[in-house]
Amino acid sequence: MPPVKLPQLDVLRGMCALLVVFYHVLFQHPGHGLGVFRHAALFVDFFFVLSGFIMFHTYGNMSSGQELKRFIGLRLFRTYPLHLVMLFVFLAYETLQYVLVELYNFPTTTPPFSENNGGTLVLNLLLLNGVGLTDLTFNTPSWSISTEFWAYLVFGLSMLSLANQRGRLLVFAAIGLGALGFLAMQPDPSLSVHWERFFPRCLFGFFMGALLRGVMDVPRTAAPSHAGHDLLQLVGMAVSVWLVSAASDSLKWTELFTPFAFAAVIASFVAWPATRVVRALINRPLLWLGKVSYSIYMVHQFVLLMVEAFMKLVLKAPVEDEVLMVGNTIGTFALVFSLTLVLCVAAFTYRFVEEPARRIGRTWLDNNAPSPREPSPSASASAP
Repeated sequence: MPPVKLPQLDVLRGMCALLVVFYHVLFQHPGHGLGVFRHAALFVDFFFVLSGFIMFHTYGNMSSGQELKRFIGLRLFRTYPLHLVMLFVFLAYETLQYVLVELYNFPTTTPPFSENNGGTLVLNLLLLNGVGLTDLTFNTPSWSISTEFWAYLVFGLSMLSLANQRGRLLVFAAIGLGALGFLAMQPDPSLSVHWERFFPRCLFGFFMGALLRGVMDVPRTAAPSHAGHDLLQLVGMAVSVWLVSAASDSLKWTELFTPFAFAAVIASFVAWPATRVVRALINRPLLWLGKVSYSIYMVHQFVLLMVEAFMKLVLKAPVEDEVLMVGNTIGTFALVFSLTLVLCVAAFTYRFVEEPARRIGRTWLDNNAPSPREPSPSASASAP
């Protein structure tokens, strides 16, 4: 039987993608000082947990090399085309800066191609830009696409290595707990600070999500729920937001608890899909937000870069602690404009890059490597 559709997880994914956008906003606005926005980079870990959960939910019966090839092929067609498009958008921007500097002595914060150079371009092309070989470059959010691709490969090989589910779950637990142990034993344990540790960070969340799916039953029909289920879902979301908000420079180790809270939220939304909380969240705008969440994640950095460039060059906004001081009034307008523009660009890239690439990939794989067609669950999560 095909996997149960989980639209409630699409909604959560879309909301988290939008919160990550707030994290990268570097201009003054009324909510800029809120902890949930200042530390919203941690919502990337929600994507990791969700992705591991969905991968096992969808591919939990993978058992052959042919199925592994198809799985990796589908993941590549799902994530790589938009990654490639945005990589060349940033390359074009870097080239434009270089021309302006050479011809007109144009002022820039960092010299063109000093960080985004040929070597880092190759790493981005090979999806090695997030595994600890270099600092984050070009479209910096794409580091998570890099780490998650290699997590897919580890997941697929783990599925093939052991035929029984108990053995697979033990492997998932070993990988997830091993990654957590590595992070916890560092002199300054954290999730979001050190780019060289981002791959174990991804493995920790991803295999926690896969393990969660392996040990819980997903109801095929929504059983009646009661107020206690609503309360538990609300408490789980509140604790998750609190953990993100409470993260501080002096207590970064508390970040290690956030994936556990995210896992609890996912489990509660899957176990009780008929609560009033879930029914309130499953609406057309939020479902659409979940559908385009990967595009939101991949395009927002460039959109914000353009808005901030306008503030620097046209508004002459001063910078304090890496924040453009434009005042709350202009900042509010700029925030609404930026979010609107991000959603518009994401809708465009979803329609003209993501969806065509996915269709082409599935057709090509079907024609060249016959196998049972892939189920199409609503929540086919791929880290934004």
